[in-house]
Amino acid sequence: MFGRIVISRDVYVQADDDCELLNINCYAAQDGFQQLGHFVQQFHLRDLSKLPLDSSTIVYGNVGTIRAALRQIGAPQPAYINVPDELALLSGA
Repeated sequence: MFGRIVISRDVYVQADDDCELLNINCYAAQDGFQQLGHFVQQFHLRDLSKLPLDSSTIVYGNVGTIRAALRQIGAPQPAYINVPDELALLSGA
């Protein structure tokens, strides 16, 4: 029997100013990545620019944070899809 090979990655999950994860999705992401054997760290948006990001780093947070992380590594920005006018301000569009 062959064992499963786990390639560990750095994973950053966004937290708020009180060091609480942003929402239930962040808790689920943190738990899932930890179960997969990845090293998970929480971060604050203000510290995003200090993180050692590259194309293999996983960043989990809100849309604006992910877009900022993509800009930081020079990756192209995905198009906004189906954002109602009422939510455009919240989406970072």
